[in-house]
Amino acid sequence: MTQGAQAAAIMVAASGFFAVTGAFVKLGAQHFHLSELVFYRSFVGLLFLLPALSRGGIQLGTARPWAHLTRGAMGVVSMGMYFYAVVHLPLGTAVTLQYTSPIFIALLSLLYLRERINLRLALGLLLGFVGVVLVMRPAGLGGPLLAGAVGLGSGLAAGIALFSVKLLSKTEPVGRIVFYFSLLSSAISGVWAAVDGFSPLTWESLPLLLGMGIPATLGQLLITRAYQMAPASQMSALSYSTVGFAALLGLALWHVHPDLLGWLGLGVLVLAGLLAATATPAPARAA
Repeated sequence: MTQGAQAAAIMVAASGFFAVTGAFVKLGAQHFHLSELVFYRSFVGLLFLLPALSRGGIQLGTARPWAHLTRGAMGVVSMGMYFYAVVHLPLGTAVTLQYTSPIFIALLSLLYLRERINLRLALGLLLGFVGVVLVMRPAGLGGPLLAGAVGLGSGLAAGIALFSVKLLSKTEPVGRIVFYFSLLSSAISGVWAAVDGFSPLTWESLPLLLGMGIPATLGQLLITRAYQMAPASQMSALSYSTVGFAALLGLALWHVHPDLLGWLGLGVLVLAGLLAATATPAPARAA
């Protein structure tokens, strides 16, 4: 298997873990408010990484603290804005706005990293977004203009956060990137949750917390590795597969059956993923 194919497989696996995380967030929303969901998603992941830290598997020394801070802050901003949009907009609209992030990543890669996006990859990006729209079926904004702007902002913030991962992965190991993200996002969201007030924890809520934190951290480890191995524009197109996995989880857990357009959207997502996975990126332009 070529390195590009390995990166594609890793990215698809990461997307699956993020879809599982989303399912547990949806379940957890019945017990915790938004700031707590962001906090527990981050803090449980941090605890999950501690054994590797104690065994010396994660080296904390870094020459790029500001890049880590940017990645952590933008990650929390993206999660907070996305959850806000979910509350104030129809779910399909919020998800579609958030999944503009691959387009922003591709644009940043084109402008900053000077990656060339060939026709196959551009078509994969376009079809991926079309697939998201078909699956989620947003009915206009369906809510306040502010919430729509916040939802779009979550896509931009997610794009910047993941683009930061690509930049960090040039010099930083995977474990260090994910550890600092978990640490910083736990600290930032912890202050937010403390202001809102923490809900009582019970043994029944423990599986929800683990379900939010562990798959999210595994997804972060995998996506960081994928961005190390392949161009950001190519991996961002494959991230649309999260929506496909989420739709299948909705079918399995909540018996939400896609209609004809929904199944067509899933097919378009698969086609977009195949186009992105098999695209041969052109060499970067000289600065």
